[in-house]
Amino acid sequence: MKRHENIISHPADLPRLCADISAAGAIGLDTEFVGEQTYHPVLCLVQVALPDQLVIVDPLKTGPLDELWATLADPRVTVVCHAAREEIRACQLALGRTFARCFDVQIAAGLTGTDYPMSYARLVQLLLEVKLTKLETLTDWRMRPLTTRQLRYAFDDVRYLLPLHGILHEQLHRMDRLEWLVEECGRLAHVVTDEKVAEERWWRLPALGKLKPAQLAVARELFRWREGRAEELQRPVRSIMRDETLVDLARSDQVTMQDLATIRGLAKRDLGPILEVIHAARGLPPDAWPARQPASVDPPQLSMLVDLLQAVVAQLSFQMRIAPGLIATTKELRELARSVVLRQELPAGMLLGHGWRMQHLRPMLESVLHGTQGLRVANPRAQAPLEWLPGSKETKK
Repeated sequence: MKRHENIISHPADLPRLCADISAAGAIGLDTEFVGEQTYHPVLCLVQVALPDQLVIVDPLKTGPLDELWATLADPRVTVVCHAAREEIRACQLALGRTFARCFDVQIAAGLTGTDYPMSYARLVQLLLEVKLTKLETLTDWRMRPLTTRQLRYAFDDVRYLLPLHGILHEQLHRMDRLEWLVEECGRLAHVVTDEKVAEERWWRLPALGKLKPAQLAVARELFRWREGRAEELQRPVRSIMRDETLVDLARSDQVTMQDLATIRGLAKRDLGPILEVIHAARGLPPDAWPARQPASVDPPQLSMLVDLLQAVVAQLSFQMRIAPGLIATTKELRELARSVVLRQELPAGMLLGHGWRMQHLRPMLESVLHGTQGLRVANPRAQAPLEWLPGSKETKK
């Protein structure tokens, strides 16, 4: 059925769209942002797919979309997205909360055995046998009026979300994995919106390993100041202070106003506040310094065990129809192997430590590490060349 295509550019038309979304129950959603020149990306388009219509909302003309985001966050509405990170973030910024019910077709496909992460165009071609032409990936969505080609691209980005939802929902239901998807979408929302996760981003600064604990405190406080300043001015953080400059200032034993004045890229109005942040950070007591995680010394056999677990992941992926990228990362496998070798608890926060992974996957991985199960090459020419076999011995306690 061909759906009517509509463009909303006046705020008076938003209440009707919100009513249609509430009545539909499940809707497709995509967004277009431009973020190179601002702290928060500028929302330029919101595309909504309903059973009988496709709608493009132009927030540059309608103004705030609080009513729309509140409707999308209603527990009675299922929001169907592909790679929902940006949509989740947009809703969080607008409301302070995000969708109650999210169905990410990229994750859903991975939980049914499709490659993960898979692009929207590839997923549409694989499941619906429709080939999309993606020609506007680098477009400036702030420009008006939108071209016919831009509008076609924007409509196509939601056109197939509900059909994908129908196929994948049925597959997950048949495989008894709908709760797995709920868990994964909830985890994605947590990663995107949790303030503690955002707070820890400063550890990604370059060359922190060369800094002493007191210098790390300076780096952390400069990072926090830079984030606040960039948000206040709605500018990219690197335009306020480059990462390299931040780390160099943290490393310096003494910084004066004259030193700051010679650094390229720092605004004169910011020099005083920067110096105050540095002095305040240097005055922090040792118990307020960041706690660096102690470097772990891996047993020599750990790399070999991780390589073995990679083969187990491949076998589980084929056998259980789960994308390898959703089973466990190399870091997760290393932590699992370390916990068995050193007879320690798996660190908190590891995905293998809770949910469907702990229930269905971790026992298989640990059985190999304990020697109670193994793998052998059954047919090197087969698509799945490995098969399970009982272990020859029990691991010594």
